[in-house]
Amino acid sequence: MNIFLLISDTYRYDNLFDRAAAGPMGMPVNTPNLDAFSRRAVSLERLYTSSFPTIPHRTDLTTGRFGWPWYPWQDLRQSGKNHLPKILAPAGYKSQLICDCPHLFNASFHHGFTAAVRTRGQEGDNYFLHLNDPITHAMPPEKTRRDSGRENPLVDMHRWQNANWRHEADRFAPRTAQLAVEWLEDNYQFDPLFL
Repeated sequence: MNIFLLISDTYRYDNLFDRAAAGPMGMPVNTPNLDAFSRRAVSLERLYTSSFPTIPHRTDLTTGRFGWPWYPWQDLRQSGKNHLPKILAPAGYKSQLICDCPHLFNASFHHGFTAAVRTRGQEGDNYFLHLNDPITHAMPPEKTRRDSGRENPLVDMHRWQNANWRHEADRFAPRTAQLAVEWLEDNYQFDPLFL
């Protein structure tokens, strides 16, 4: 059995799966591909984790142990030996991590996967400099989180790093989803898979 785990920090659950929910600004959210996928997949609707922040939440989910509040946002290798791709590997699973979150790599979540890749540019990840372009301020600095060692707030750095967005395909979610589609097209004949 193949396992595809989709986690999104920006989707509200009630916006998905044939629900007539409204998204931002009261506009309907149409998710026909996710709806079709959900009709053929197993859906866990009463799965609860104890943690909200990115890394503690994913630690809960991939280790099967509640981390928060017993230990903080930390490297996965400090949180225990259980990690889903490592547990699945002896059963023949090939695993792929595809994400746009630098925190997963910073916290060693890619260890244990057969392969891992991330879309660059989130959370102040400056992978390609735009030194000729000025950094504009999106909001007052006292209202934003600062990245350690940087003189500009993360929101300003994010806008500067990703200033050339013109199309939906430039955004993180579509770019990450496209990588997942390419991976599925390249690996659909293999079984079992964990994506």
